[in-house]
Amino acid sequence: MAVNTLRELKTDYTAERDSLNRMIGRIQMGQAFGGLATALTLRELKSIKESKSYRSMAGQTGVDRRGLPIHDLGTWDGFSRALGFSPDKLDEDLKNLDAFGEEALDGLSAIGAPRRSTRGWRVVR
Repeated sequence: MAVNTLRELKTDYTAERDSLNRMIGRIQMGQAFGGLATALTLRELKSIKESKSYRSMAGQTGVDRRGLPIHDLGTWDGFSRALGFSPDKLDEDLKNLDAFGEEALDGLSAIGAPRRSTRGWRVVR
């Protein structure tokens, strides 16, 4: 009985399925690294915003990822855009980081919780 079950499992388990399982594993690994990178990035950006070190770029000009001009990289708006972030979205993410902490933010990201829905979950201080 067990031998027949093993044979059935072996015939159902194709090379294509094995390849798909490896791809799924790589996707999951990438998502895990992505969550870690997000938390690390937000922590660094929070430090930059709090210290206002972006102001050292005052008077510098640049372009955003769409090629639109940034007139002053020494503002939070200009600095955020130069890094490819929307300042509003970045501020929202930093508020979530403060409210939930890195681990919870990673968890929310991992389960696919939309950023907009997290606004209602934050405690008003």
